[in-house]
Amino acid sequence: MKLDNIEVGGRKFKTLNGEIKCPVYMLRMIMINMPKHLVPFSRSEKGPNIKLMYETDTKKPIREYLMENGADKQWIKNFLLSVDGIIALCGEYLINPDYIVLSVESIFYSVDTGEILYIFNPFESNDFNLCCRKILVDIAGNYFLDHAVSGEIFRERFLREVGNKKFNLRNILADWETLTYCEKSDVVKSDFITPKKQIKATELFKDFINKINKKEDQNATMAITNTSGCMCLTGICSINTKIPIKEEGVTVGRTMLQKEYGLYNSGIGKTHARVYKQDGNIFATDLGSRNGTYLNGEQLDKRVPVKMERGDILAFSDEEFILC
Repeated sequence: MKLDNIEVGGRKFKTLNGEIKCPVYMLRMIMINMPKHLVPFSRSEKGPNIKLMYETDTKKPIREYLMENGADKQWIKNFLLSVDGIIALCGEYLINPDYIVLSVESIFYSVDTGEILYIFNPFESNDFNLCCRKILVDIAGNYFLDHAVSGEIFRERFLREVGNKKFNLRNILADWETLTYCEKSDVVKSDFITPKKQIKATELFKDFINKINKKEDQNATMAITNTSGCMCLTGICSINTKIPIKEEGVTVGRTMLQKEYGLYNSGIGKTHARVYKQDGNIFATDLGSRNGTYLNGEQLDKRVPVKMERGDILAFSDEEFILC
């Protein structure tokens, strides 16, 4: 990915050019529901190429920030929590986390708010988990020699965790006290109890309980699906509206949406459309509505079933939903 610096009207931007490769619904969700952790961008279209401009007025690239300030243990923990939050946001806004750029060149530190901000890059997909490991090695390793993390023991254990084949952000956060506790070994000295034995003694019971209660390993890049066990129609403008597509199907209408989801739209008919399962597939049928039913922008013929795929946008009048 190539980032170019430009200045427009006294404001600083980073620009990208290329063709959008990510699903269109992901870009629309970003444009409509821009999470505060993602760097805001403006969009202009010219032919097949689309230019995105990322604002950088009050933001500093992570690499530049680290070279000036370094990264202590608390900063790394905040970064881990921030990335963990991004994973949660990806699930909430139906974003594939592989399109979130994770590198010391393309993550920004907001000077005003102290937040860590990320670029959503619709031009290319990366391995989110692998990128996360690489940036953690850069931050906690020897890359920033003048401002390296204090505490050689902490750094050694932290990098060992990052290099683990079962690397998982949540596992590191769960074991954070164990990682930071070893700093006391710089002070505690004994001929009878070595620091390592002391750590083992104090953490043994906690580790044992954690192993009993630990759930199955979770992927660092959570799947972009709902957790209800069935397909859902998720509102684009009202993401809290999730209409499950059960085995018996669902008839979507104005009264039903208002009564069950608190969503009122006078353009939707009382019995506007039917969405149902058949032979493992999802179909949508317009029930003769006045304002029409649209699949990915194309109006459906009345009372003619049309097959849907995950990620399709279904609109009842002007109320849009994503099948997920």
